[in-house]
Amino acid sequence: MLTYDYTLDRIQGEGKSRRFVPDKIPKQLGNAVIIEGPNSIGKSTLLNIIALGFHGARNSRINPKLQSKMNALTDSDYQKLKFSFQITSENNDLTVKCEKPNSDRDEIIVKEGSAGNELKVISPENLERKYNLIYDIPDNPTERLNELLKELKDEQQQYGNKVKDFYFFLDRIIGQINSTRDPKRLEQIRDQLADVRKEKKTIEQELPKLEAFLDLLEKRAYIQYYCDYSARGEKLEREKQILEKVIEHFEKNGKKAITKLSKDKTRISSLQGAFRTNYDSVTPLIASALPKNEKARFRIWKDINPYQTESEDLNRARFEATHYIRLLGAEKERLRKDPSFKEASVWTKVFDALREFEDSGLLIPQLKVSLGEFVEILREETKKHTIIIQRYETLERIVSLLEELNGFVDELQTVQKQLKQEYANGRLSKDVVDTSSDQKEELEKMKVEQGILATKCNDYYQRCLSKGIDENKLEDESLEELIKDIPHNDQLEAYLSLGEKHVIEKIESLRKEIVGKRGRLSGLEMFVTQLAPELDRLEKQKPHKFESHLEQLNTLLRRTDAIRQKLLFEYNSNLKNLMGGKVSKSDLSKDPSRSSYFSEVSKYLAYRVGSFRHIDKIYRAKVVDLIDKIIVTDNDETIHMIDMGTGQEQSTYIMSLLNIDATRDPRKIIALFDEIAMMDEKSLEPICLRMEELKKENRLLLGILVQRSNQLKIRDISG
Repeated sequence: MLTYDYTLDRIQGEGKSRRFVPDKIPKQLGNAVIIEGPNSIGKSTLLNIIALGFHGARNSRINPKLQSKMNALTDSDYQKLKFSFQITSENNDLTVKCEKPNSDRDEIIVKEGSAGNELKVISPENLERKYNLIYDIPDNPTERLNELLKELKDEQQQYGNKVKDFYFFLDRIIGQINSTRDPKRLEQIRDQLADVRKEKKTIEQELPKLEAFLDLLEKRAYIQYYCDYSARGEKLEREKQILEKVIEHFEKNGKKAITKLSKDKTRISSLQGAFRTNYDSVTPLIASALPKNEKARFRIWKDINPYQTESEDLNRARFEATHYIRLLGAEKERLRKDPSFKEASVWTKVFDALREFEDSGLLIPQLKVSLGEFVEILREETKKHTIIIQRYETLERIVSLLEELNGFVDELQTVQKQLKQEYANGRLSKDVVDTSSDQKEELEKMKVEQGILATKCNDYYQRCLSKGIDENKLEDESLEELIKDIPHNDQLEAYLSLGEKHVIEKIESLRKEIVGKRGRLSGLEMFVTQLAPELDRLEKQKPHKFESHLEQLNTLLRRTDAIRQKLLFEYNSNLKNLMGGKVSKSDLSKDPSRSSYFSEVSKYLAYRVGSFRHIDKIYRAKVVDLIDKIIVTDNDETIHMIDMGTGQEQSTYIMSLLNIDATRDPRKIIALFDEIAMMDEKSLEPICLRMEELKKENRLLLGILVQRSNQLKIRDISG
């Protein structure tokens, strides 16, 4: 029996409100009833309140349309609800009481008790474990047979989780067996510990050397590049001041700019810019690559003013560039023929070809290492040859830039000569060629470059300070004085000969290597901390009692894992595709395993549908095929779902929700169905019969069907 009461206060405008109470439908109803009546008498409100009492607002399987109606009763600003109802089972052996005593709070209290015993509060989790709330509007019933697949999907997930738990249990037992005093395991732990300690000792020896070398390299490089950029900035400032005086003198003498410059003059400006760019790019590279006996001559090159491209300056630049092309080109050729370089090139090419496989776990049987581990070996071997490869690339870059620079010099002199010839022939007049605009443009370029040099200089100044170099010494002393206390060695000089870009890259590479080794060292220390007690424990332990069954346990583990994969992944994917309409019979013909699975799903759906009415007969489903949209009956008749009437579809859908196997789900059922007006008495007949069966089995706690009609009528579904 159901007894209930509620108060619903609803705001219907500014200063207007209305209170609703159950004054149309009797406040006492049987355990299984059909309520027929006109709209707005509280039929749906009653169902919503019962569902709320069983925490239906948090039940993900309830129709979203009904969820929104329940939420509107409790979460909206315009209405407030309080209620209380009590359900007593048909044979009076169970009572459930639900109430929301305060309309201003969301708290819902649920109590239960057996016959003659005091009612006790039950938590939402326990309520869901003991009671199965089925609340639905059977709209689009045929299409919503898909929702039964969601239940099947949940069940698969539950069984899959149980199998998964069993899998981990087996894995833990096998782990325990493998962790006991097994001679092979014991030897393996000893070997692992020895390897870890050996690697740890190697890193502990290498790390201080790497850190010391990095410190020297940073100090030496930062001082050198600070002094270089500082000197270049001072030189540029002097050249800028000279150009400013030229411009000032030119403007004082009344020279006026003209708007059009000759094509040759534009080309000269372009070549001058290219000459300067190459000069600035190659100068620091030459400085780092030259042998000591060439340092004195290098001053000639550094004194070249790339902003002054008179014939004499260009000739000197060509002469010096040709000298360095021969000198460093010969060094490059010697290096190319060096067996060490050839070996380095081979290592580098092999590493570059395989580096994309550095994360691969593929095993190379002959080497007994994975492909990823082999790539890491190649990486370490390649590092040994980094300097010689980068030295060769630096020399190649210098020669290329100098050859380009000589080309610019040749073309620049040719164009200048042509322009002078034009003046000599009287075709151009120097009086009308205003060089002021070009000179101003050059001045602006100088200012931009000056800003770049200042930024770089300040960057290296800050880096020098970070290495503990005295700021007063940086400002007052020369490069030679600043580096005299820094120890020199061949490796340091070799790196510094590579040029600024490669040196900075090497510094970053060394930092990453040091961080990596520190992290590896920390991991190894943790590994030792774990392995040492493990070894001690294994030496003291007796063999595990299941050790003799290890082979069978491993076999069972593999089979359990296969079942887990099917339930949690393969079958889950199958249902997802079926619900999404992505399965066709042509696909299944190519995959017997999937075809067999979907055949069993069709049988499961048929069991859930059970008996249903079509036209003038009652059938029992044997197969419900959601791929072809057909139902095959127990007498092998085929019924297409599209041919079923709406009321019959509703009846079939509700039957599928009520046909729950007690062994699979023994919970008490609360079945609420709203808006079933499309069903006639014949379509209702199978549902009523099913509810009677559930009552006789003492499984139906409450069943309510709601239909719209012109007059209120309450009918008991007799047992």
